[in-house]
Amino acid sequence: MFLKHNAFFEHVSSVFIQTGAYMKNSTFPLNLIEKSFTFLLLPILCLGYSTDAGSADKIKLTPTMPADVQILHINPTEKHKIIGVISVKKTFLDDLQKPREAVENELKEQAAALGGEAIINIVEERTHITGAVIVFTSVETVNTKENAPPTQVAKAPAPAPEPGIDEEEDASADEMEEDTSPVDEKMDTAEPTIKPRAESESTNMPAGFLPGQTVKGWLHMYVSANIWYTHPGKILTTNYHSGKIIPIGTMVNVKIGRQDTVFTLFEGKGKFRIIHARKHNPSYNMSQWANYYFSGTDPMKKLGQFNELERKNILAGKLEVGMSKDAAVMAYGVPPSHRTSALFKNIWIYWIGKRETVKVQFENDRIVKIDPPMH
Repeated sequence: MFLKHNAFFEHVSSVFIQTGAYMKNSTFPLNLIEKSFTFLLLPILCLGYSTDAGSADKIKLTPTMPADVQILHINPTEKHKIIGVISVKKTFLDDLQKPREAVENELKEQAAALGGEAIINIVEERTHITGAVIVFTSVETVNTKENAPPTQVAKAPAPAPEPGIDEEEDASADEMEEDTSPVDEKMDTAEPTIKPRAESESTNMPAGFLPGQTVKGWLHMYVSANIWYTHPGKILTTNYHSGKIIPIGTMVNVKIGRQDTVFTLFEGKGKFRIIHARKHNPSYNMSQWANYYFSGTDPMKKLGQFNELERKNILAGKLEVGMSKDAAVMAYGVPPSHRTSALFKNIWIYWIGKRETVKVQFENDRIVKIDPPMH
């Protein structure tokens, strides 16, 4: 059973909205929506639960402090009463030998019996599932208009559905919907000047650059996956591969928000805005998406773990048969999740433009086919 919430839980979001907490294993500051749950304060506020297999097909909850907990997307217009937290190890999910859907349904039923909602978050480490986190909460919508009638209890967001189109079909028939987000004209007036770093420059760091630290409101980071852009003021998380490239290793100043991320070049001239295209990326929020593209660790130092073919293509921004998934992400970024719902899958669909796609097929973590081939 879960412990009932106490007075501390009534307004967790508002109490900790100013907390400068950081996501575990990440140098990204949490945005205002995600500051509600922090690794420093969450264990104090609620009793966590880990999962053990009580029998071959049942979930048994045992009290423990939350471990490997990832931050969940919390709506600031709702106040949340935390009922409990579960940290699920991948080994447990494997041992349970039940489909993911069955596990989710069982957890939702338990939450409903407690008068709450189960917000389920599958945790990925780059390209592989490492576990899952479930937060049980009851949610009451806070009315933002004065004297407006009270709103009924709001349901927590459901997990993103699987794409309705078979991933094995020919992706060339797809057509991406037009995105109507405005271009930030202030960022579009000056042509950025970017100096790509050579692999041999991995130890060079300019004076004043403090990777992973916030300086005057900006986070000093490295670009950890190549970013394509046509307009600096409108780079969509759809990850269109047209225009120019901001190469890996570029040192930048970053501000990650709820709907967009703004960054400037630490060296050189240029300001950019990345807009979260929800329709094309339902599986990621802005912070999760940014986790693939910005890092406090110099990616140029990581190149040594790849073979010569992978290093060449990462620096060139290309894909080639034989590359690993990690190398593909660094070279080409993350495919939009409305067609590639998770990176552990073996078919990835990238968009070159609105009507042009590339299908990448993996076997044993390596690219075995690219359709159409890249030149």
